[in-house]
Amino acid sequence: MAKKIVFKKKINYQDFYKFLKRKIEKKIKKQITNKRLVYRIPSSREKDLILKDIINKIFLSNLRKSGPKNKEIWEKGWGQNLNDYKKKKSFEKLLPKYFKKSTVARLHGEPIITKNKSFDHKVLDILIMTITSIYLKNYKNLFYFGCGTGYNLKSLRYINNKCKIIGFDWASSSHKILSFLKKNDRNLYFQKFNFFNPKFLKEASNISKKDPWAALTIASLEQVGKNHSKFVKFLLKKKPSVVVNIEPIIEFGDDSNLFDHLSKLYCYKRNYLQEYYTYLDYLEKNGKIKIIFKNTSSFGSKYINGYSLIVWKLIR
Repeated sequence: MAKKIVFKKKINYQDFYKFLKRKIEKKIKKQITNKRLVYRIPSSREKDLILKDIINKIFLSNLRKSGPKNKEIWEKGWGQNLNDYKKKKSFEKLLPKYFKKSTVARLHGEPIITKNKSFDHKVLDILIMTITSIYLKNYKNLFYFGCGTGYNLKSLRYINNKCKIIGFDWASSSHKILSFLKKNDRNLYFQKFNFFNPKFLKEASNISKKDPWAALTIASLEQVGKNHSKFVKFLLKKKPSVVVNIEPIIEFGDDSNLFDHLSKLYCYKRNYLQEYYTYLDYLEKNGKIKIIFKNTSSFGSKYINGYSLIVWKLIR
């Protein structure tokens, strides 16, 4: 008889505290419990097999690189979510298709094996709730750059349910999804936006000139590679009160940790966000911005540490 696999460990609020260094709200602690984030530590053999698979993925597979030529790929991807949502009107149908592909995840720099494939996106849900509660709770205007399918709006709204949210994305299918969501969320808006050529349309431009607003990215800047300076300069010109980036930050990786090192190599292979923190650090040293908080990702997927956090503001 095969030995029964037991998942004894659970993610708890202390795992999030370790990353964010701030108190976790009671209603978020309840969400952590409700999501049942159960996992186990892999055996030595399992860990070797995980390493082998990651190495093969980086060096032996034909990974698609991010960049401005991929607009149609994202248009098609969000279009699939749009069609699924039209059929059932379930928010879960907006979950991007790249989730739920593996039971291997990362926790505090080491691989873990999760009980199901929902672990990664459920952890991200909690991260967004917690980060919103710390940095974005009291803003009346939130500009969410790279909003995609709008799936993360649910976690944002769990904490801040009254603010005006403008979702920015380059895909028309994203606009169509948010048009459906607006039927139940009157304070939700959309604007076409390209990180490689950033511009505001009328409504966003008017708000940015007269009212305080916060800027947010969640695993969307990762797609620009080294071409992030136009977006940062755009923000410097438009003057948000705070900028919150939940992104894979290559500079935060620890090369003495093999899984961190492979995460960096994977990001390089995919042409994910590079030298972003280095650029922000340069701006801070030259008196342009102030970095309020930064920390390497405590959570990640099989291949990358995807959720590092940088919070910064302009020096006015």
